[in-house]
Amino acid sequence: MVAVRCRPLPSAPEISVVRSRALGDRVGTLAGPPADTVSSRSVPGGRVRRFRWIALVVLGLLAAACGSAGDDVGAPTTSPAPTTTIATTTTADPRPISFLTGQRVENDVAQRPYLVVKIENSPQARPQTALDLADVVIEEEVEGGVTRFFVIFQSTIPDDAGPVRSGRYVDVDLVTGFGEVGMVFSGARDDVLYAIQRTPAITITEDGAGFYRQSGRYAPHNLFVDAKAALAEVVGLGAEPGRDLGWAFSTTAPAGALSCPPAATTCTDPGASMVVQMTDEWKTGWTYDPAAGLYRRDQDGKDFEVTGGGRIGAANVVVLATGRYYSGGYPESEAITGPEGAPAVILRDGKRYDAIWVKTTQEAPIALRTTDGQPFPLKPGPTWINLPAARNMPKVG
Repeated sequence: MVAVRCRPLPSAPEISVVRSRALGDRVGTLAGPPADTVSSRSVPGGRVRRFRWIALVVLGLLAAACGSAGDDVGAPTTSPAPTTTIATTTTADPRPISFLTGQRVENDVAQRPYLVVKIENSPQARPQTALDLADVVIEEEVEGGVTRFFVIFQSTIPDDAGPVRSGRYVDVDLVTGFGEVGMVFSGARDDVLYAIQRTPAITITEDGAGFYRQSGRYAPHNLFVDAKAALAEVVGLGAEPGRDLGWAFSTTAPAGALSCPPAATTCTDPGASMVVQMTDEWKTGWTYDPAAGLYRRDQDGKDFEVTGGGRIGAANVVVLATGRYYSGGYPESEAITGPEGAPAVILRDGKRYDAIWVKTTQEAPIALRTTDGQPFPLKPGPTWINLPAARNMPKVG
C-alpha cells in the first residue's frame, strides 16, 4: 500500500474562485480534450457551469483518495519473514569395496595384492598369531588327521603371522583362483613345490623375506613371518592388486533359511551353531554370538583363541563338500567341481542355508550360489571356509 499525502481541501468560497482555465487545463489532462474546446452553446453560460461541475467532481475524487490514504497513514507495513532453505544431500562413500569382505577400504588397501600365508593348526602350533586379522581363511585337511589354514590378508597386514607351514596340492587349486597373489609357506615336497610355482602366485618360502624363528616354541612350530616385509617383497616382484572374485555381499540376510524338520525331536536352531567333521579325528565348531553378529570358533569343543586371548569372529561360515584323493600317502582335498557344482552350507546372521559352490577350473574363483542358482549374498566381514569330505557335510536334525 502506497501512502498518499494530501493538502487540506479548500473551503467553498475558495472553490468558487478557482479559475476555469486552470481547472480546464487539469481536466484536459485527466479526462480528455481541453475544456476550452467544449462548446458553450449547449447550456447557456455552460462553460463556467461545466467547469464548476467538473471541479467539484475532481475535488470529490481527490477527497476520497485522501480519506482512504489517511486511513493508512502511519500504519506499519509488514513483509513475510524471509525463509532459509538448507539443501540436504547425502554424499556417497567414495572408497572402494573390498572384493574379499564387502566392506569399504582405503584406496591403497584396495590396490594391495592378496597375501596368502599357510598357517599350522596342530596342537603344538596354538595359539596362532594373526588369524583374527584375516579377511578369508580356508581350513583344509592334511596328514595325521589334522588341518591347516590357507589364510588371506589384504585389509590388515599383520606384523607377525604363524606358525608357517608347508604347502599342499589343494593350494594349487585354491591360490590360482585368487590370481597373482603373494603366497608365503615354509616349503613343500618337490612335486608340490613345482606345481605351486607354476601358478600365477609369487611365492616366498623359508629362506625368503620376513621369516624368523620365534623364541619360546620349538621347531617346526616356531617359524613365523613378518607379513609386512613379505608383502613388500611380493609387490617388488610384481604381484597385482587383488582380483574381483565376483562374490556378492548384502547387509540383509536372504530368505530361505533352514528350520528344524517338523518330525525332528532333538533339533535345535540350525543357524545358532554347527559342528563340521573336518577329519575322522577333528571337529570344528561354530556358535553364533548375537551381540557381535559373528560366529565364534571352537576346536573339538574348546574355545579357539589366538595370540593374546582373542576369539575368532566370522561374519560368514562356508562349508564346501569336497572330494578326497591321496598323493604321496597324504590326503588331498579336491577343490574343483563339475559345471553343476557341489553342495555347500552357509551360516550368517544366526541362520543356516543350503547352497551350491562352483569352481570348474583352477583359474576360476570359488563361486557361491543359492539352491536356485543365484549369487549367494555374504554378510560384509571376514569369511571362514571349511573343506570337509562330502560324506562329512553337516546336516540339520
